[in-house]
Amino acid sequence: MEDLGFELSEQKKELLKTSGHLMVIGGPGSGKTTIALLKANHIIESGLRENRKVLFLSFARATISRVEEKAKAMINRAIRKQLEINTYHGFIWTLLKSHGYLINDNERIKLLT
Repeated sequence: MEDLGFELSEQKKELLKTSGHLMVIGGPGSGKTTIALLKANHIIESGLRENRKVLFLSFARATISRVEEKAKAMINRAIRKQLEINTYHGFIWTLLKSHGYLINDNERIKLLT
């Protein structure tokens, strides 16, 4: 972890060793995004199956922007290609655009503003 330019606390190192699902609760600046990105990096480097991605979702576009900035600073480009960072709305719109024709008599779904 030291090669990333920062040192992790023992508690954060334990979080990174944990397998399975986690819920990390903390205030602003406590390291939630850092831990999430480091875990995503580890999952991808450990051999994420082909055509799979690690998904980060948030309601707020501002949060997504911060996660994208942090990912660029922490994770190399090849690994970042296997991250999808999006809002809930953006993610669902992507699904609807790509598969919506299946529920709409083969017509493209359009977004009405």
